[in-house]
Amino acid sequence: MFYARCGRQLYKTVLLMSYCYQLAQTVNEQFVGRLSMSRRHLATMGYNENYQYFSAVVSRCIFEFLLGGSMKAYGLMTTFVTEKLAISHSVLGLILCLQQSVGYLTSPVISQLVTYYGIRPVALLGGLLFGLGYFGQSFFHNHVVFFIIFCTCSGFGTGCLTLSSYFHMLQVFGDGFGLATSITSQCLFLGVCLIPLIFEHLWDQFGLHGALLIFSAFCWNCIISAVLMKPTQTKLSETVTECSKEDEEANSNSIFIKLKQLFLNMKQLVNKHKTIPLLLVIVYVHFACYFSWALFLVPVAEQRGFDKSSAVLLSTAGGVGGILGRTGCSILFALNNTQPFFHFFLPLVLQTIAFVGVAYSKTMMSLLVFSGLSGFTLGFIDGSLPGFIPLNLSKAEIPVAFTIHFLVYAVGMESGSYLAGLMFDIFASYTAVFVLEAVFSVIAALSAVIWQLSFISRGVTQ
Repeated sequence: MFYARCGRQLYKTVLLMSYCYQLAQTVNEQFVGRLSMSRRHLATMGYNENYQYFSAVVSRCIFEFLLGGSMKAYGLMTTFVTEKLAISHSVLGLILCLQQSVGYLTSPVISQLVTYYGIRPVALLGGLLFGLGYFGQSFFHNHVVFFIIFCTCSGFGTGCLTLSSYFHMLQVFGDGFGLATSITSQCLFLGVCLIPLIFEHLWDQFGLHGALLIFSAFCWNCIISAVLMKPTQTKLSETVTECSKEDEEANSNSIFIKLKQLFLNMKQLVNKHKTIPLLLVIVYVHFACYFSWALFLVPVAEQRGFDKSSAVLLSTAGGVGGILGRTGCSILFALNNTQPFFHFFLPLVLQTIAFVGVAYSKTMMSLLVFSGLSGFTLGFIDGSLPGFIPLNLSKAEIPVAFTIHFLVYAVGMESGSYLAGLMFDIFASYTAVFVLEAVFSVIAALSAVIWQLSFISRGVTQ
C-alpha cells in the first residue's frame, strides 16, 4: 500500500514537472516573440550578446547554489544515517558520494549524449533526475538498497547538469571561460553557507522525511537552470572544428566504438601534454579532500560536545571562506595570472594548516577559524581548476580534457570519502580523518611545485 501510494505520488510529480516545463517554454517563446521586433534595434547595442551572457550566468548560478548546498547538507545527516542504516562511515562515504560521482564516472557517456542530442536536452534530463533522487530519498532513507538507487539517480542527474553547464559556458564565454566559471561558482559556496542552515531548520520543523521532500522541490529548480541555457550551437559536435579522420569514421559506428575512440583520444591527450598528469593529481586530491570535508566537518563539532545547531555554523564559516577564496581566484584570472604557484601551491599549504587545525581544535572559536580557512583554500582551488583545463588546448581537445577531469573527479570523490570514513572506523575519531586530508594536501602541493618548475623551464612568467 505504501509503495503504491509513493508510485502514484511520483507519477503526479512527473506530470506536474512536465507541465511546468511546457509552461516555461511557452512563456519563454512568447517573451522572445514580443521582443523580436525590438531586437533589431537592440542588436546594434549588443543586446543579443548581453542576453546570452546573462542567461548563462543565471543558469549556472542556480545550479551551483543547489549543488554545493545539497552535498554539504548531508554533513548534518552523517551520524543519523549511519545509525539508521547500521553501516560504517566508510560505506556511508561511498553511498553519499554516489550523488555526484555516478555522473562523473559516466562522463564519457554523458559527453556523447551532449554531442548528439544537444546541451539543453541533456541538462533538462539532469535537472529532472537530480530532484527525483532527493524525492525518492525522502521516502526510502531507512532502506539501504533504495537509498543507494536514488543516490545514483541524483548522481547521474548531477553529471548531466555539470557537463552541460561547462560546455555551455565554454561556448558563450570562450577565452573568458576561466574567469566566468570562477565568478559564477561563488554560488556553490553560497549554497554551502546557507542551505545547511535551511536544511537544519526544516529537519527540526518537519522531520527528516519532510526536509528531504521540501529539498527535492528546491533541487527541481535545476530544470529552470537547464531552460535558461541558450547554446550558440545546438549540439556539442558543432563546436569541434578539428576532427581527425578516425573521428569522422567513428560517427557512423556504434556508441561503443565512439567510446573506445574517446578513450584513445584521452590517452593521446595525456601523452601530448605532459603537465596534465600533474593537474590530475591536484584534481584527485582536491575532490578527495572536498567531499570528506563536506561530509565530516559538522560531525567533528558534534563529537567534541557541541549541539547540532552550533555545529552547523562550521559549514557557514566554510561557505563564507569559500566565497572569499573564489573571489581571490577570480582576481587572479582577471589579471591573466595562470601560474600554478599562486593558484595551487600557496592554497594547498594553507589548506594543510587548516586541516591540521580542524583535527586538533577543541574550542568552537578555533574550529570556526580553521573551518573558514579550509573553505577559503578549497574555494580558491575549486575555482582555479576549470579555468586551467582549456589552457593550451585546441577546441577538439577540450571536451576530451573535461571528460578526463570528471573521471578523476569521481575517483577522488569516492576513494577519498571511503578512506576518510575508514580512518574514522579504525580510530573512532575525526582527528584521523583530517590528518589524512592534510597528508593528501602535501602530496598535491608537491605536484604544484613540479608544475611551476616546468613553467619556469619553458620561460613562462605570466
